[in-house]
Amino acid sequence: MGNGPWVHDRLMRNRHGRVVEDEMLTAKQAGELLKCSKSNLYKLIDVGMLPASKIGEKRGYRIRKSDVCDLLNKNADLILET
Repeated sequence: MGNGPWVHDRLMRNRHGRVVEDEMLTAKQAGELLKCSKSNLYKLIDVGMLPASKIGEKRGYRIRKSDVCDLLNKNADLILET
């Protein structure tokens, strides 16, 4: 059983250029970083603004921390432009 090509999607480089695995967050943790409710977080996922992986039927979503940071940076850039 191999790791499959999806493993490369979760990899990122640290400041030294070494490949490290991206931290996965729960919906609650991602919501805390974004300072939004879980229902608003689910809206961001539903409209495609925040990529997430569904874990089972009842366990919810897992979101890459780098995707949360990207969304925060994108929104900060939009605010600065106006």
